[in-house]
Amino acid sequence: MEVTQMQTNGVEIVAISGHIVGSENASRAFHELFQSLIGDGKKKFLVDLEETPWTNSLGIGMLMGAYASVKRNGGEVVLANPTERIRDLLAVTKLTLVFKVFDSRQAAIEHLTKV
Repeated sequence: MEVTQMQTNGVEIVAISGHIVGSENASRAFHELFQSLIGDGKKKFLVDLEETPWTNSLGIGMLMGAYASVKRNGGEVVLANPTERIRDLLAVTKLTLVFKVFDSRQAAIEHLTKV
C-alpha cells in the first residue's frame, strides 16, 4: 500500500495505491498522516481509492479511524473512485451510511468545496 497526499482547492487528497491491508505500521502511518493534517487545521479530506483494488477489515478500520479523527475535529472525509469490490464491502458493513462515496475525484472535490 502506498499513500500520497496532495492539496487542491482547500481539499486534502489522500490517494491510496495497492491493497489496503491494515498492519500495525500501515495503520500507524495512516493515522499519523491524518493527525498531522488535522493539526495543521485541515478539515476537508478526500480518500481516493482509484488505484486500490481491495481492502480487508483492518483497512476498513484504518478508514474509520481517519473518519473518526476528522469528524471529532469538525471536518469531513469522503471517498472517491472505489472499485465494485470495495463498494460491496462498504455496503455490507453499512459504511455507505457513514461515508459519502463519489464516482470521481472531481465530484468529491466539488462536494467538499461547497461544504
